[in-house]
Amino acid sequence: MRTKLIAGIAIAACAGVAQAQGASQWGYFEADGQPLQAGVVSPDGGQLILKCDDTGEGSVFAVIVSPQRLRPSTTRPQVRALWLQFDGGNREEVRWRYYETSVTALNTRRDQTLEPFLRDMVEADQLTVRFDPADSQPFSINFTVTGAREAIDRVFESCEDESIID
Repeated sequence: MRTKLIAGIAIAACAGVAQAQGASQWGYFEADGQPLQAGVVSPDGGQLILKCDDTGEGSVFAVIVSPQRLRPSTTRPQVRALWLQFDGGNREEVRWRYYETSVTALNTRRDQTLEPFLRDMVEADQLTVRFDPADSQPFSINFTVTGAREAIDRVFESCEDESIID
């Protein structure tokens, strides 16, 4: 968890520099010997990160870290509803894995939630994520995702994973 926090802080710092320069708000983080991570930070502290823990096919995943608790702490994720809205369009209900303060979209045989998410994100400038926490009221986080295509391509290359959005 500490590694995720440090990576998130580094990505936030990079995103702040990019914003000041008028470029994409995606920041990049690469620890020694580890694959590249890309992410954006919302104004309220939420983080959207593309990464892999290991390299190879199906290794890239997306994680959205919430500034609010999403469910009680357990070792196993719970699949729950989440709503994604790109550029103010229709809100789409999807089912992602909920952890205590994050949700994930994967690209595995059993869980193919990553591909549709990335396909929509490369065409968008704004993303609103509406969470349905287990023990509190629903809330939303907004991200600026302009420039997602480059971030996605760089993470897939670093993770030695075959891109799913060509």
